[in-house]
Amino acid sequence: MGEIAYCRPLWDPCAILEALKAQTLPYPQPLRQGLIRTFLWEARFAIENTRHGRALDDVAYVAGCFFRYLACLCQVLFAINDTYLLNEKGAVLGTRELAVRPENFSVRVTNAVQRASNGDTAWAAQQLEQLVRETEALAA
Repeated sequence: MGEIAYCRPLWDPCAILEALKAQTLPYPQPLRQGLIRTFLWEARFAIENTRHGRALDDVAYVAGCFFRYLACLCQVLFAINDTYLLNEKGAVLGTRELAVRPENFSVRVTNAVQRASNGDTAWAAQQLEQLVRETEALAA
């Protein structure tokens, strides 16, 4: 849907895209609620996976969980702000442009990922869990 909302057609003689674009703005509230509900659950699930067994000892596994967690959390933050997120590339930095987000979100994410890569996965997971709690409060 975001691709349609933001596209600039080079050629659309029958105005097909124009009609579709009209359905995307304003941001559809059922989509907003669905994205928030689905991706908050997935973010919690991904971060909880880092705590299973010896997962925190496996930096590569933790990095995978963190990526999924952060991709989901960005979907939620963009939805809260009625903004389409087209893909995960640049999404964390893109949160800087959002009016509603946890304070210093991108800086905190960067710090957590750096600490995790240096082996402090437990601290990083705790920091990211805090971000999901703050995001849940913003979504309420």
